Amino acid sequence: MRRFFRINKTSNQRGIILIEILVGVSLLSIIGLGIITSSIVFIKIRHKSISDALATQIALEELEDFAAEDPLSHSDGESWSETVTRGLREFTRTATVTVNSDNSRTLTVSVTAKGNTIGGAITMSNTYAPTGLE
Repeated sequence: MRRFFRINKTSNQRGIILIEILVGVSLLSIIGLGIITSSIVFIKIRHKSISDALATQIALEELEDFAAEDPLSHSDGESWSETVTRGLREFTRTATVTVNSDNSRTLTVSVTAKGNTIGGAITMSNTYAPTGLE
């Protein structure tokens, strides 16, 4: 014996399936946008961290180079600027010497990234006593 069932759908029931599909697609779109947005933020934060780390390294190199020299060979207000490249990133490094009342020298180094770069700006300073004085 065969039985055939016929489901009678009203016009309201037919529209429910379409609404369910639209709601499902909307939810997936919202979740996808959230993932994409968080990925973009992650990439920007990573790029900033790399630029900041490189700027710190470039500033420390200048402070170390200055430490190897005789601080008395530099006068008050003396400054210099140069472009430093690390990989595909370019930075401007500016150093300024300040003579303190005890004849020590303070070197202030500022490093900023060139171009449309997020991060990569840092300022460091260190004070150096004149060599040979005790």
